Amino acid sequence: MTRNPSVQQEFLQLSLHQVQSEESRSLVKNKWRGLLFFHFFLAACIIGTVMGLGYYFLQEHTLTTEDPLPCLSPACMRIAEHFSAAMDPFSQPCDYTLFSCEAEMSPKSRGRHRGTIVSRNVTRRDEMRRRMGRGSGMRTNRGSDTERTRDDRLPDRQTALLQAIKEILESPKRNATSAAQKAQTFYNTCMRPNTTLTESIYHAQTLIQQLGGWPVSGSWTQPELNSTLALLMSQYNTFPFFNVYVGPDHNESQNYIQIDQPDFQFPVEWNSRTNRSKFNSQSLRPFFSSCKELLALLNVSLISSTKHCALYMSLSSTLVTNTAPLSYRLSQKLLYHRITIQELQELAPSIDWLSCLQAIFHPVPVSKSDVVLLHNQPYIIYMSQTISNWRHTHEMMDSYPVHTYMIMNLLQILMPALHTRFMQTMKKFSIAIDNENEVVPHWRHCVLQTVKGFDTLISHLIKDHYAGEEAGTLISDIYDSFKTKISTLNWQNEDTQDLVLNKVKD
Repeated sequence: MTRNPSVQQEFLQLSLHQVQSEESRSLVKNKWRGLLFFHFFLAACIIGTVMGLGYYFLQEHTLTTEDPLPCLSPACMRIAEHFSAAMDPFSQPCDYTLFSCEAEMSPKSRGRHRGTIVSRNVTRRDEMRRRMGRGSGMRTNRGSDTERTRDDRLPDRQTALLQAIKEILESPKRNATSAAQKAQTFYNTCMRPNTTLTESIYHAQTLIQQLGGWPVSGSWTQPELNSTLALLMSQYNTFPFFNVYVGPDHNESQNYIQIDQPDFQFPVEWNSRTNRSKFNSQSLRPFFSSCKELLALLNVSLISSTKHCALYMSLSSTLVTNTAPLSYRLSQKLLYHRITIQELQELAPSIDWLSCLQAIFHPVPVSKSDVVLLHNQPYIIYMSQTISNWRHTHEMMDSYPVHTYMIMNLLQILMPALHTRFMQTMKKFSIAIDNENEVVPHWRHCVLQTVKGFDTLISHLIKDHYAGEEAGTLISDIYDSFKTKISTLNWQNEDTQDLVLNKVKD
């Protein structure tokens, strides 16, 4: 039986459609398989890359933990010695214990170490005994030897730094700045004072009269407290009630005006039970004698010198009670307290903070909204209250001990430039309070006094002196060491090795 042509045509179309559908499904399956394989391959690549990078960084970490070979060339050794000696003691762990540091100066950490209440009469042996008595009381000999070695090493670092500064101050330079010339003149005057005793007395008395005189002489014009204080701090680097310096915050690199507790001429003891400081009682009598001898050199009568030395020591002992060692201030979080000058004025109104700071940092502008950092806010408040109380109480008795206190601090700063008789009074005091201490060499004293007056300048002179002198040799030595290290490495590709070596040589 023959089929209808239309039926046959429909049958053929249906068959063709089925074949196309099967081919389409097969094509879709192949595409899905390809896509699945691609995703699997991509995941494998990512996992392999992560594992490879992890292994690479693990190997790099293992290599970097090994101690690198030190540069032992003469230039490297000299640079390492100078920069090691010039490091900021505040960044070292010993700064948190204060028992073995006892640094006399550090340009960057000047305020934090000045007045840190490390008693001069406490010897290292006493401090070692105190350490060994802490905790369970069991300290091995090895630990004590380590501490003793560290104690012996620190003075050498400081001596190296002071000798480096001495070398800079004694080496004349043609293109020296006016500030550098002043520092060298101050140092040379201290080393070789060319004035007689009579001339020194005249110069000291003339300077005191320019400041309005003082009560010990009987006839004087009472100047305004803050104007005298601003003049002493800005022109004579004398900070009788508080220290001022510039430095960065410990959490950032920006510099701030920083205010800290002052230095005192007495050895200071810290009572951990009462959390109060006091002067060492054994030093009071020798210092009282030295004070009267100093005033006698300035032709002050015995009655007046006895009265005003007693007031000077009394005011000093009152102020020192609220000072604290650095270790205590660290534990109580008293360092780096941020406050504006306007807020500080309200906190301690006896001092005209804005005018004093403007005088110190002239011509740099200082405003009430500027932020300053306090390193002992309780002392600053107490100091302001003490000045107010003493001015109100004693000025009615015509004694004016606050002004005398400022002038006495000025004389301590001026002593290196005066006749040796003035320095001998303080040497007698130093020997009387601590017979175990050797007399400080004169050059060391002059360097310390110069650094105290020109601390920021000295830090720049150190950098300029040694950087300019050693930089070329140091860079050459580092470059040679780098080329030697590159050439001795094991390279997987010689072409890469040649390329790197050519780049280094170029």
